[in-house]
Amino acid sequence: MRAANAALFMAQLFMVGGAAWGRGSARFTLCALGRTTRTRVDFFPAHGPDADLNGPADHDPAGPCLMHPKERALVSLNRVVMQPASRRMINALGPKDLDAAEISGKWGRRFDFKTYAQFRYPEYDVCADPFTDDGGTPLQFDLILANQVWEHLDRPYAATRNVHAMLRPGGYFWIAVPFFVPLHAAPQDNSRWSARGLKNLLIEGGFDADAIHSEQWGNRHVALRNLDPDWPPAYDADTDDIKNDPQMPICAWALAQKV
Repeated sequence: MRAANAALFMAQLFMVGGAAWGRGSARFTLCALGRTTRTRVDFFPAHGPDADLNGPADHDPAGPCLMHPKERALVSLNRVVMQPASRRMINALGPKDLDAAEISGKWGRRFDFKTYAQFRYPEYDVCADPFTDDGGTPLQFDLILANQVWEHLDRPYAATRNVHAMLRPGGYFWIAVPFFVPLHAAPQDNSRWSARGLKNLLIEGGFDADAIHSEQWGNRHVALRNLDPDWPPAYDADTDDIKNDPQMPICAWALAQKV
């Protein structure tokens, strides 16, 4: 797909009721690559873009942006907004039609993908080369996931280029990273990104700027919770303020498309 078409795709994906980041309908038009039909999907709650970034909607005590009740009790405060927002991203792509891979994680197991493969370090080092078949040809996927992994890589730019090489034309890379959290080596901890920084990383990795959508979320209350000795902090719906402050990100995430 050409860059211009990718830009149109992203614009359609993140438009509400025909106006960017509107306050009306929660319905988004999604034009997925390789498909001729347009599907209406619920991508964000009905209160505009910051509904996912500001916690529960006023009319819904349960909060449409929060996790399923079975997951909520154990969710990290640092991920309480990112994870449901990202699930909407992935679900909007039509998981049943996607050959997916995940780098050093298991977050993708919750989706009903066509196929799903996990590649764990140190057996697979995404910083070194694209993963290949027995003949040395890079494996190809429709979607690659990386949840809280890139901050641990010694060569994140090389790793992003390798991910780009493993995507089919029109494929997607979803990535989530921290911005304001303590060092947590596994086996090392090297980098932090804001939404803008994450987009720049993806551009350097080969993705077109118009085919990237990045977000960030956080506030000072959550930042202070990350200074607690018992880390990472668990989300408490009764006491934790999760309204977004653009000046104090805790984490960032992005969806990028190979064009």
